[in-house]
Amino acid sequence: MANKPWFLPLSILYLAITSQVAVATESFSELEFGFDHISYQEQLSDVGRIGNDGKLEQSVSVTNPTIRNLSYSNINDHWGLIVRGSSTVATSLADEQWSVGKHGVIQENEFKLKQAEIGVALAYQLSKTWQIAGGANFTSSGFTRSNFTKVEPGASRFAAAIAPATFDTFAGAINEDQYAFLATLLLRYDTRTLAENSPWSYYAELGTSVPLYVLIQNTSLPNDSLSDSFNGWGINGGVGARYQLNEKVSIKLGLHSQYSERNHIQKMSGETRIRVPNISYTTLGAGLGISWGF
Repeated sequence: MANKPWFLPLSILYLAITSQVAVATESFSELEFGFDHISYQEQLSDVGRIGNDGKLEQSVSVTNPTIRNLSYSNINDHWGLIVRGSSTVATSLADEQWSVGKHGVIQENEFKLKQAEIGVALAYQLSKTWQIAGGANFTSSGFTRSNFTKVEPGASRFAAAIAPATFDTFAGAINEDQYAFLATLLLRYDTRTLAENSPWSYYAELGTSVPLYVLIQNTSLPNDSLSDSFNGWGINGGVGARYQLNEKVSIKLGLHSQYSERNHIQKMSGETRIRVPNISYTTLGAGLGISWGF
């Protein structure tokens, strides 16, 4: 039999998780209010059909108040249902700059972003503290860009490079909505069932996702939308602590992180090339809330 150095540590991890007798986690709900710091990046090559000199890049960050909720419903000693969601409560404005290759910064504008997500997963209780869950999420992300202005000398250099085509800023505002239906997998550790002799309990989780279907709509393309499947991936994690006030009610602190990316999507409409760029989101969040069992 061939040597498999990874077999022993994986076996130890498996035994550590499953050596505890599975105990049904009580049904509970959590509501949390906090703030998310979201960094959003776009990148698109060959803008203006000028090859490597036409690499468009931008990066912008906003901090938004966010509400999160989670509900776990116990089915039996091994199975349960997780329903969770999050939503931006209010949006903040940030300044955004666009650069194109050696031409430098060519444009700036104001930017705001809102996000929402709802998901459901079937969870299997591996032990007193460990769960694995698989399910689906629906996410929406929408941004508004406004107050566009050219930035010199980059704008003039870029305009000269793409001539006889022209470079003009947009008048008014541009809105884009991004929708995705995701398959998800989650591993979760929670000491809620071990907290009988202590007012404190803790949790940690790590998950991944793959977009089964993505749809993008942009007001600069009123008669077109773009869609794709299995384009991109995401990873998310979280840790938190609860302090029990009475038999059923606890207060909690939660920390959250998420990273996702998607490659560019393109289609031809007659002679016109329609594209949306490579994108990535990085989210770091924190919140305070309440947890109650039922």
